[in-house]
Amino acid sequence: MIAAALQLTTTPESVHANLNTLRSLINDATTKHNANLVVLPEYNRSLAETVKHPSTTTSTTTTADTPLQDALSDIAKEFKVFLVAGSIPTIQEPDATKFQNTLFVFNPDGERIATYHKIHLFKFEGPPAFDEGETVVAGATDQSLTVALTDEWKARLSICYDVRFPELYRQQGDQNSNNRPYNIIVCPAAFTVETGKAHWEVLLRARAIENQAYVIASAQVGVHPVTGRTTYGHSLIIDPWGTV
Repeated sequence: MIAAALQLTTTPESVHANLNTLRSLINDATTKHNANLVVLPEYNRSLAETVKHPSTTTSTTTTADTPLQDALSDIAKEFKVFLVAGSIPTIQEPDATKFQNTLFVFNPDGERIATYHKIHLFKFEGPPAFDEGETVVAGATDQSLTVALTDEWKARLSICYDVRFPELYRQQGDQNSNNRPYNIIVCPAAFTVETGKAHWEVLLRARAIENQAYVIASAQVGVHPVTGRTTYGHSLIIDPWGTV
């Protein structure tokens, strides 16, 4: 398995522009590096969605198929990759007052093979202050956290702030057997500069070492219009020894 952790600055102006950027990056990853597992950042449609109410934006979607999910499915199929599609806001009911922060996984045939709703929501007193819970509802703690990509490779799903909660990643069973629940951790993220400088790499390396798994962490980077947030970037791939 050859993995790619993509890094970009999404903008609120155009979904199509962001999708075109993703296509270009995935094309480079597949043609230049033969990647067959691609991980996108958190809120890869637009970070501006984190400050909007579901009724005021066209970005909302249910967990059923939608044009945006269809586009991500098409990208996975076009490039013949397993696509961990970062995260996008989803709603379960038309009258929902908050989003869920949702990660989808597509196989090389474009089939959606996993869905994960972020469990641990980011809150930071700043500066700058931010409370994801104002617009996002946490996912259920009993949802499925692992997806089999192939017989050999299985991934534990998580999003950004989840990485601060090691119990989410606890392995069960024989660490030295092929029956381990997973050997890859994926973590799409949009860390702030402040928290990123302090904790990003050390948290990810800790999760890799203590679970003896590869970590693929893709990140938003730069200044984001509307929110005024600046994200840290520094996408990483880490081996079970903790080496970046």
